[in-house]
Amino acid sequence: MMTLPSILGSRRDLLGAITAAPLAALPGDARSANDREVAATVAIDHLTPEQFGAVGDGVADDAPAIQRALAAAAARPRAATVILQPRVAYRCGSGLTLDATRVSLWGNALLDFSGWSGRYLRVDASSVGVPGRDAANNYGHRGMISGMIRIVGAGWDTASTGVEFSSGAIATSAQLLIENLSVAHCGIGLRFGSRGYNNVLVRCDVFQCGVCVDWPEADDNGERNTLIGCTLFNSVLAARVTASNAWLHLLSCSLDYTEQLFDVRSGHVLATGCNIESNRWKDRPIRCSGDGGVIRLDGGVMVNQVELTKPTITHFVDVGKGARVEFGAVFASSLPLRAQDPSLPPTWAIGAGEFDVERTQCFELSLLPPRLHAGRTCLSDPDFASERWEDVIWRIADTAGPAGGRLGRPDSNLRLAKGAVAGVRGLIATKAGASGTLAALALITLPVRPGDIVLSGFRVRRDPGRAGRDGTVFVSPSWIRIDGQDDQHVPIVVRQDVIGTQALEPPTDRMLPVWPLHARSQRRAPAWATHFCMVVDLSKADQASFLFNGLWADTI
Repeated sequence: MMTLPSILGSRRDLLGAITAAPLAALPGDARSANDREVAATVAIDHLTPEQFGAVGDGVADDAPAIQRALAAAAARPRAATVILQPRVAYRCGSGLTLDATRVSLWGNALLDFSGWSGRYLRVDASSVGVPGRDAANNYGHRGMISGMIRIVGAGWDTASTGVEFSSGAIATSAQLLIENLSVAHCGIGLRFGSRGYNNVLVRCDVFQCGVCVDWPEADDNGERNTLIGCTLFNSVLAARVTASNAWLHLLSCSLDYTEQLFDVRSGHVLATGCNIESNRWKDRPIRCSGDGGVIRLDGGVMVNQVELTKPTITHFVDVGKGARVEFGAVFASSLPLRAQDPSLPPTWAIGAGEFDVERTQCFELSLLPPRLHAGRTCLSDPDFASERWEDVIWRIADTAGPAGGRLGRPDSNLRLAKGAVAGVRGLIATKAGASGTLAALALITLPVRPGDIVLSGFRVRRDPGRAGRDGTVFVSPSWIRIDGQDDQHVPIVVRQDVIGTQALEPPTDRMLPVWPLHARSQRRAPAWATHFCMVVDLSKADQASFLFNGLWADTI
């Protein structure tokens, strides 16, 4: 028979006595001997630091006691759990090691490491399986960290690491599930070291750190680590990856108010459905410099919390040779960039690597940067440096009619030719007639697919040697459908939808950058359109010549 204490002060005492008593003694218990043995050891396999000498007053050094509890749990024949007591501050003067193969850490407490710098919590894997329980491989039952455990370090500018996942045993990996953990005031919040892969962190916070997530090159630390619904904020850098075979997955995470987002020197970062915002971004907050490095943002929202008229950065992405950065269906807002040269448009990316954007759009009244990459465009000869005509350019309208083909003749009202003005080479468009006579050209023509968004623009200058009486230029980006060409080799436009018209007067002393397509509305190509066309109308100009160069067109 089970014997209960003679005095039970409360219902809790009664329940505690029942749980702590050997359940095998209950009459009529039909469970197997093994099941009864497991139930009888439940209380034994839940340990507390206080059982090993912890004080929990926030003053005494409790790290040795906590480590003794973790070691005792790891020594049990079955998985054991160390429970940190609710609302207790454990002062820790040395680091802790958790065996992810055998131990779980639960609780609602503070682990205060603020008095020193170093590695605070190391997540290890002791073996490839627990004898008698798991197969001899790298899989099987694993421990976890859960509850509301907080780790506080010595400061973001110190040589401190909040949690390091690393294992010294060959053919193992940490493979830990961590829930609702917060790490703050550390030089590095989370670090994935040797064999520190296949970890999953859910609803964790890392803040006020130098680097929130660090994945360096180390022994056998490729594969993946996944953060789900985590928040990386108020820090210098959200994530740094230098391991060549690393895959860092960020799913529905928040990356808020960091100075930089990613620094990938090798390896891969995949951010899906994340909220990204800051008013503290330094120049080039996304950096991918390693050969083979990849950063991809899929979906999510990206907001620069600064005034549109006061841009703070010159480029958003720095992508090195052999590296690649991709945005897919990102909803962007307020990404103003500061142009280093007033005659050139600001660009999203610099560097010798690849930067691709697809199905990305901005909020109403917000603007996207007008150009993707300074060194790349879908056009073949944007500065008209080639002797041949490599891009599709033609006269759309001329008082003299189609005579003269694409470029016109000496007697045409509009003549197109390659040349230079004040030593600057480009396309020279000459309007011979007075104001009101027809003269228009298709300056940029780009094939599109249904749903494509186009970013496009050019530079223009009025020729001071032929300024004319009026230098007005109308710019009308349009969607068009081309069906063949006429006998003059001029494309036949059977349908046109003008997106909008912008009037400007190019100066005679400098090149003027023009990009009418970085507003949100009416940028997506309709299904019927075969091409995007930048139409330049010189009908109002009066006997003036214009120089065009620096053309670009990108589809996103």
